[in-house]
Amino acid sequence: MRNRLINVLVSDAFVMAVVGLNALVLFLDAFPVINDHFGQVLFIIDYICILFFILEAVLKLAITERGAYFRDGWNIFDFSIVAVSSPALLSPFGLMSHTLAGLLILRLARLLRFLRLLQFIPNIDRLLEGAKRALRASIGVLLVTMFYLFIFGIAGTYFFGQGQNAQPEFADPLISMFTMFKVFTVEGWFEMSDNITGPSSAPASHLVRFFFVTAVVFGGIIILSLLNAVFVDEMSSDLAEKHHDEVAKLQEEIVELRETVLAQLKRINGPS
Repeated sequence: MRNRLINVLVSDAFVMAVVGLNALVLFLDAFPVINDHFGQVLFIIDYICILFFILEAVLKLAITERGAYFRDGWNIFDFSIVAVSSPALLSPFGLMSHTLAGLLILRLARLLRFLRLLQFIPNIDRLLEGAKRALRASIGVLLVTMFYLFIFGIAGTYFFGQGQNAQPEFADPLISMFTMFKVFTVEGWFEMSDNITGPSSAPASHLVRFFFVTAVVFGGIIILSLLNAVFVDEMSSDLAEKHHDEVAKLQEEIVELRETVLAQLKRINGPS
């Protein structure tokens, strides 16, 4: 009976149910109205969830053979999340303020355990391998994108972040890089250029518009499209390789079948 209870407590289904409950509690606690009325109850449930995750780790360590627990990647992942979030247990004793941003990060870290659902996705190993291959192939394009973003960020700071008409979106290179990243997503870029130039038709206004059009065309259309194309191509390459292997196997079977048929026909016809 005891072993059966332990197996239920450490089962993936039960653990995922507790993770889901913990996620729901954090979701509801973020609503000010709900927090005002049920904040204490939600905090108690959240605290119980932390205790359960620690208990789960202890039980798994106890029932797993020595050293085998840490040979499983998912167990290492779970244990790391529990270790990182466990300082939140100190909050009821006044050792950690409930309003600290760090405490909130510790609470949210537990939701990373939802990533364990990945192991139930069909062909997840092939998908992850394709994602790693796509990331490796995209490194060059990513570096070009960062360099392009770096150049336009510095240029934007010098052009629009200084002087009497300084724009807050270009106050320093880091802010400018973030602003240019938004421009690369082709979201509201024309509004930004209009805010800088206004209704003016002076040559300087045309240069500003040319700056943003260049950024959108090369950064938002060409480079990002290239990055997307490389990523998608690498993600689907394993499928193409699989089909190529299947075609090659079918061709071999056809050749073998042809040789078999010819041999049978030769045996039937006999020596001429």
